[in-house]
Amino acid sequence: MCRTVPMAFQFYQDLFERGIVNPSAKNWSWEETDDNFCTGLVASHVSGNWLRNKESQYEDTMKDVSVHPIPYPEGSKPYTYMECKPMFVFKDSKNKEGAIALMKAIAGKEWQDKVWSYGSPRSDVYVESIWSKGFSELEAEGVSFPPVTLAGVTQAMSDSIAKVLQEGKSPQEAAAWLGDAVNASLSDTGELSK
Repeated sequence: MCRTVPMAFQFYQDLFERGIVNPSAKNWSWEETDDNFCTGLVASHVSGNWLRNKESQYEDTMKDVSVHPIPYPEGSKPYTYMECKPMFVFKDSKNKEGAIALMKAIAGKEWQDKVWSYGSPRSDVYVESIWSKGFSELEAEGVSFPPVTLAGVTQAMSDSIAKVLQEGKSPQEAAAWLGDAVNASLSDTGELSK
């Protein structure tokens, strides 16, 4: 497990121990975290451009929202997680050509411009908004997960944070557990590298 995972867990632990973060936030799901940011209960949130969908519901509290990169330690390198959604065609698909044509249409400029302009990964599709501008400015430091099944990985990530914040495990113990849980999930899906 990379050394930054225990550091991140320690950071979260420190925020709670110093009273910087509301103690009830230990139990918030992503939905509650999104809503509590949009309503102004919390001042910052590591999130994505999907919060755009809540602007009309929370006009007063979201009118001054802006996008910034995640702070990083001196001497380190900035990274921004980009939620990329790859498309796949099964090798035994009955209509491979049609499936590929549909994927090309969805990824094409016309569809992206009409349906997904504020969040498109295409450099030729852009709208003037905090979401499009803010996230496009972070592209150079963007990284994405490898194309693997994330259900078990995502659950393991949530559970590992809970192990530190709710169960009192040390950041090192939780990081070791997370590494094992991610490997087990990838093994279950047949995606674990040897």
